[in-house]
Amino acid sequence: FSFFIENALKAADAPDGIELRFVNPQPVAPTLAADNDVAGNAKSSAETVLPEMTFDSFVEGPSNQFPVTMARYVATKPGDDVNRTNPLFLYGPTGVGKTHLMHAIGNLAKKINPSLSILYTTSENLLNEYVRSWTSDANKETFRQKFRSVDILLVDDIQFMAGKKGLQDEFFNIFNALKDNHRQI
Repeated sequence: FSFFIENALKAADAPDGIELRFVNPQPVAPTLAADNDVAGNAKSSAETVLPEMTFDSFVEGPSNQFPVTMARYVATKPGDDVNRTNPLFLYGPTGVGKTHLMHAIGNLAKKINPSLSILYTTSENLLNEYVRSWTSDANKETFRQKFRSVDILLVDDIQFMAGKKGLQDEFFNIFNALKDNHRQI
């Protein structure tokens, strides 16, 4: 693992003599998202923005300057339809920092405007909640309100929605509701 990091540092023209140490991180209690969902149920940590994933802790290099710039812009001006940054779609291979940038957007946006409602989720969690919501009309409405009422919705691993027609249709409606209300996706 350290071999890959050392090569990445060399490729980014990092100064020589950087010492690498690997430690097992302690779990961090999420602090930036509300503790409860719309129905008052406790949220899972998968639905919160992780405070340690910020722009300051992101390794920026020549190959990722554009996505970092766009992510910073979205964090400072969420829902900006004038400059066509909504939605912001981050694409790239595994391990290049897409998830980190999503959390960094949430952290910076919350720092700038603490009253913003920010929801981070994975497509898999979205699917699981979608399936559970079909047990009653009240659950369907709670699901819809939860995802349509946030100021910033961060959805990770969107490719997981491929082939899931019902989830795709529901996400299309979430997308439109957020976009129509100038909320960031």
